[in-house]
Amino acid sequence: MDRSPFSRYVIAVITIVFLIGIIAYRQYQLSQNFEMIGVVEGFYGTPWTHDERLDVIRFMGDVGMNVYFYAPKDDPFHRQRWREHYADEYLQRFQELIRVAEESNVQLYYAISPGLSMKYSDEADYQALLEKLNSLSVLGVSNFALFLDDVPESLQHPEDKEKFATLADAHIQVINRLNSDLQENGSSLIVCPTTYTDAWGSREYIIKLGSEIPSDIPLFWTGRDVAISEITDEDAQNWGELMSRKPLIWDNFPVNDFEQWRPILGPVSGRSSSLSNFTHGIIANPMDKPYLSMISLYTVAAYGRNPQNYDPDDAWFDALVHLAGAEAARTLRPLVILFSDYGWTDNVFTPIYTPGKSFNVNEVRDALTVFETAMDSLKSQTHSENEYIQNIIPELEPFATKIRSDYDAMISDSYYSIDPEGFLNYQAERESIIATPFTVQLDGNLNEWNDNEFKFLNSSRTDDLNRVSAGFRYQDDTLFLGIKVKTNYFNDGTAGVWSNGDQVLLALEYSSERTGTWIQPSDLLIQIRPPSDSGEITSQFGSFYLTEFSQRGISDITMRTVSSFFEHFVGEPHESLQDIVSNVNIAGRRVSDGYHLEIRIPVGSLNDINLNISVNDFQSTLNGNIMTNFILSRRPYIGNINTYPEIIFR
Repeated sequence: MDRSPFSRYVIAVITIVFLIGIIAYRQYQLSQNFEMIGVVEGFYGTPWTHDERLDVIRFMGDVGMNVYFYAPKDDPFHRQRWREHYADEYLQRFQELIRVAEESNVQLYYAISPGLSMKYSDEADYQALLEKLNSLSVLGVSNFALFLDDVPESLQHPEDKEKFATLADAHIQVINRLNSDLQENGSSLIVCPTTYTDAWGSREYIIKLGSEIPSDIPLFWTGRDVAISEITDEDAQNWGELMSRKPLIWDNFPVNDFEQWRPILGPVSGRSSSLSNFTHGIIANPMDKPYLSMISLYTVAAYGRNPQNYDPDDAWFDALVHLAGAEAARTLRPLVILFSDYGWTDNVFTPIYTPGKSFNVNEVRDALTVFETAMDSLKSQTHSENEYIQNIIPELEPFATKIRSDYDAMISDSYYSIDPEGFLNYQAERESIIATPFTVQLDGNLNEWNDNEFKFLNSSRTDDLNRVSAGFRYQDDTLFLGIKVKTNYFNDGTAGVWSNGDQVLLALEYSSERTGTWIQPSDLLIQIRPPSDSGEITSQFGSFYLTEFSQRGISDITMRTVSSFFEHFVGEPHESLQDIVSNVNIAGRRVSDGYHLEIRIPVGSLNDINLNISVNDFQSTLNGNIMTNFILSRRPYIGNINTYPEIIFR
């Protein structure tokens, strides 16, 4: 039946309105997507090979990621030797990277990190920086990044201190000048500031920096912590207000350089569905395993393209099928599930690596069997032609080998025993030390001590043993420590710094009860430098104030002393320790083969105390000055309170 003109008009109007609605909704969806969705090759560890890097960029283009940052921390020409130009063979590789990135619709950023050694006031250093970037610009690189992360948080050079009032002033000058020079060549700049997380750093720095550099220069930010389970709109808005622009998220996911014993293979989660409204983009920092990283990166791409409708489990399943095919995905899935948790959560194998965690032997053994069975299946003839599976097998094998080896070592270690419920327990009492009930004349002279009172500390090097020993005495409410260090060289380190030079580090548990596996704010740190020729002692006191991320890291990293990263979390001694600190006395003297220390520490009415001693000592050898660490505990975790030997004195 013929429709009347009016009917046709109504249908046309409805159709137009419907199409306008679809277009508007699609435009709304696009407006909610992230402007930048990408990858920063910014992990610590062995950089990807050139071919691996090309494969990642092709993968990025395939899944809708649009930005790649070349920034391997361990590329010496990116960081340590930043002034030096790349050799011709490297430049040829960059040319291929540029070509493949263009073919994949991926913007390539070259990042440089000069902050460890750059004199910001020095014209020659600035010109070296500009010339280095220009050497890549002539190849076709038009996007650059200046990474000022993980560098000293104060001015280091006398010339800089004379010219600039603060680190922010120095960085502002360099950024503004570099941005202007790059713009003349049509190039853009992105910056990672020194304060890049809520977890530490100067708020004054980021406020000043943000207010005095152009607003069109994006600034990276990792969130409330270095690696974080959740990023909210409020988090981004608050940080954006500080830096006077929307932050560019540096998402430390699925990077595993802080827990290298396991891969991170789960989907990204905990990111707000409307986060794109308050940020400039989301850039994921992957593992040093490029092909395994693709599983999680696929989900980052899915989230970035459509955050409102993102479903982690759906994206995760799609990633496996997309990368490996449906049949191989079924084989791969049980293995991936084993490592579907995150760096900020426990894994079934965590008890192997975090002293103090409940260790159910059957659960861990069964999970290891699942891992090894899946590996056997992946290596079978069935998947011999599957390119993705063949790429991930060599990436997975080191994890399988290490976890099996570490599990077997713990099970066979005589210091461990399995209880009737099947849990593996460490016999900490075997490390207990009974202090001698005898007072000490505190003068640094250890001649009054008996040799059998001293215990050798455990060395980090098998070719450098029995150079450091410690003895323990007590009298009334006081613990006395005697420490002998045999050495032929003295490295004074930097005043006020916890992470360098010769030092004796004491970590004492004063907390009334443990709330985790990590050292608490009410536990005391004492750093003592070797005595001077005249016997003068330099020392400092502190406490750890750890964030959620750093609590986990310090618990499961075999860290023998305070690293430069964890130094961020050392502050003034907790208020509960003030009386103790004021009554600590230290004496020392140099002797013919090194130095001796005597330390008086109040312990009140305690019958025992858990403590650890870590000694860094540089020794002069034919191969130069080599540092060895010596630690009291058998398990070398300076930040895990469960490893501290018990000193019994009543």
